[in-house]
Amino acid sequence: MGRCIYSALQIPDRYLCQASEELGHLSHKNSRELGFSLTWILVGRTICANLPSSFPGKRRIVGYLGALLFSPVEPRKIETRRMLMSRNIMRISLLTIFVAILHMSLVPTVWGQEDSKCSTAKAAGEWGYVYTGTLIPSPASSFPVAAVGRYTLDKEGNISGTQTRSIALGETAQEVIKGTSTVNADSTGTATISVYDPKTGNLLRTAVLAAVYVNSQREVRYLFESLVVFTGTTSTSIRVVITADAKRVFSKD
Repeated sequence: MGRCIYSALQIPDRYLCQASEELGHLSHKNSRELGFSLTWILVGRTICANLPSSFPGKRRIVGYLGALLFSPVEPRKIETRRMLMSRNIMRISLLTIFVAILHMSLVPTVWGQEDSKCSTAKAAGEWGYVYTGTLIPSPASSFPVAAVGRYTLDKEGNISGTQTRSIALGETAQEVIKGTSTVNADSTGTATISVYDPKTGNLLRTAVLAAVYVNSQREVRYLFESLVVFTGTTSTSIRVVITADAKRVFSKD
């Protein structure tokens, strides 16, 4: 393509020979990139050569174009500049890679430290649970008790759900639970639960539970610390030995 342009513009062969010698000093990649520049310099020199001698500044323009095209130093300077630029790019690339590797090695550690800390917000989700234990109304009497249920815990620590409870002699009942929960950074926590009759809405009992979250807050172990039973306007504190296990209903919660 370049040869066609040179022929169409009637560029003298002596110009082409000199340009070819200079291009020979460069690599194939550099010569290809400089080809377009040299073409337009040749075109300019040819046009200037055809200008009348009286044209203002003709000698200066021709001399300038000749220096650009035929100076044996200029292409080498370009090649040297390209080599220096390549070295600088390589240094910058290596530095960038080093910083990226350093960042990748440090950030997961920080993330891991943050992820290892439990919180009330992280405990939010749908939970299913079961509890079993013993009610001890007096030193002379005790009753087994068990329940299975499900609750929702929001990011503010509010609990709402339902359960089916069973007590001695096979007595069962459907109940509504509401309460609050707090989770500490060390995976411990507390919960205060109130149990209601779903038909009348009357408060039946309240319980305070100690909690320990495990398995990246996918599971929680509860221990009842206290239980207060309400009968009308009367409240009675009952000793209990009850434990509960809860797991997330959905693993992605």
